[in-house]
Amino acid sequence: MLAAVALAGAAGWTGWAIARNQAQPGDEIASPPTATATVVRTDLATTETFEGELRYRDIRSVRAGAPGTITLLPAEAGRVEAGDVLFELNGVPVVLLAGQRPAWRPFAEGMEDGPDVAQLEENLMALGLAENLTVDAEFADETADVIERYREEYGLPEGRGIELGAVVFLPGPVRIGAVLVELGAAVIPGTPVFEVSSFEQEVVLEVDPDRVDVLAVGAEVRVTLPDDRAVDAKIVEIGKVVKPVSLEPEAARVIEVRLMLAEGGLDIDQAPVDVEVVTELADDVLAVPVRALLALVDGGYALEVQKGGTTVLVGVDLGTFAEGLVEVRGDIAEGDVVVIPA
Repeated sequence: MLAAVALAGAAGWTGWAIARNQAQPGDEIASPPTATATVVRTDLATTETFEGELRYRDIRSVRAGAPGTITLLPAEAGRVEAGDVLFELNGVPVVLLAGQRPAWRPFAEGMEDGPDVAQLEENLMALGLAENLTVDAEFADETADVIERYREEYGLPEGRGIELGAVVFLPGPVRIGAVLVELGAAVIPGTPVFEVSSFEQEVVLEVDPDRVDVLAVGAEVRVTLPDDRAVDAKIVEIGKVVKPVSLEPEAARVIEVRLMLAEGGLDIDQAPVDVEVVTELADDVLAVPVRALLALVDGGYALEVQKGGTTVLVGVDLGTFAEGLVEVRGDIAEGDVVVIPA
């Protein structure tokens, strides 16, 4: 036999019980107000919402490679490819070229061999300035001749070679992000001029190390964008380094988690988003409304199940809670009708 039930929080039931205890013989006692629900078989998911940031991937700064005055800047959100002018310094164009290695020295006759020379020669060929240029690490006479054509093509002043800061090597076409200086600004080598990125967007979470265990690479999540549109995303990387969010001594420490969107986001450099993550999932379980649970005096829980014109108490074990439902296990079946006290 199940012990008597304690109906925590059921004010209507409590009032009815008091009225019944105080009633006199012959008094009419109304039945307590109730509702019913059906035991259903479903999937239950417990979720947690994290705050994230939508941004373009592979953000990096383009820096001045020589001193001077900025005389031309690119338009934000524009696209630039190898051979395009990135900006102007002292009226001279700074050109984007394709390559993984940054320029660290001028290109001129007499320079030592190096992989940067081969990288430059590959670009001179790709720009159609030479047909049979030998691409190697040596700055040969033919390299100097093609550079003269390059200087004519971009209207550079007479001279030999390519000065340090006159080209910027980046891995591929890029999107112009935030411009970091004003037109006419005086810069020195290393001054950030603007940001560039790839054309793909990502979402980055900064997660407390104690909470990162609820996330997993490959997990599907739901991202709510600033325009209230919800899109699917996947966790593609969970960082290995715990880092502070600022330089303050007591700053919180976080781990970066990166998500890839399943579809396009918004053409916004950076914006806050909400990320809903399933932290617990129960597949194909029996569930009832949480309000149907009856707390037993001796501990545990029961359901009041309708059977053959009457009701019986059935003890149940509880599982996952989600969206007002609770997983229940016991002598019950899908389709059983349970009582929900008012």
